[in-house]
Amino acid sequence: MSRKRVRIFDLVFHLAAIANPKDYEERPVETLKVNSEGSQNLIEIARRSKSKYIFFSSSEVYGSHDTILTDTFNESTPSRIILNQIRSPYVVGKCFGEEMTINPLQKRRGLII
Repeated sequence: MSRKRVRIFDLVFHLAAIANPKDYEERPVETLKVNSEGSQNLIEIARRSKSKYIFFSSSEVYGSHDTILTDTFNESTPSRIILNQIRSPYVVGKCFGEEMTINPLQKRRGLII
């Protein structure tokens, strides 16, 4: 049985998500899978290498821009995703990444956030 070598990192930064509405329109399932599987893969890399994991989300997870200008929000603010919009894949991908990052199971599995 071959063992895969695990690369060691001090930090893993996750800033990515597909945001192109045309990609989503043409390949919706594939676009959502790239965003979700990318988050899962980076979390696993951070966990295996015992590095800190830093996820960059988006204010779009908390609602439309007009709402953001009048309300304050932080990591404990409930998400207000508006589906079936041109930006949906980006927002859904970022929300999925947030949930995967802050899920209590991640800490028990050794993820350092």
